[in-house]
Amino acid sequence: ILNIIDSLSKDELNDVSFILFDNEEKGKKGSKAFFSDYKDNMKECFLVNFDCVGNGDNILFIAEEGAVSSPKYSILKDSFEDKGKFRLDFLSHKEAQSNSDHKNFPLGVACIACKKNSMGLLYTPHIHTSKDVVVSNENIDFISKNIVSFISKI
Repeated sequence: ILNIIDSLSKDELNDVSFILFDNEEKGKKGSKAFFSDYKDNMKECFLVNFDCVGNGDNILFIAEEGAVSSPKYSILKDSFEDKGKFRLDFLSHKEAQSNSDHKNFPLGVACIACKKNSMGLLYTPHIHTSKDVVVSNENIDFISKNIVSFISKI
């Protein structure tokens, strides 16, 4: 988030908001409370939730139905043109599951980095363990650069 903020112009910073939620592991309490407090404003707000983005070459975007039909979702997809070493998948919540904060918002999208196991299944390594300490600067730079591109287009 800080990488993205640091890359935006003052005008762009006036057009977007950054919210850091707490208690996702306790039933998404932070995002539920935020949505409850700002429900009328958030019904039409496109929200990208970054969750476990630091480790994995497979970047998934899992969108709620309202987000999939939003013009901003197409812009988000188009903003990730330079894939480099990363594999990108843009999926609806019917095609993939993620129990993350984006689910509390009608136009919510999760952004998650995953690895692929020997059977070809995607997973997030060491999540919620003491080994959950690996962050690839390449992941952060890739996601940040393309999200900044997205923000400049909306």
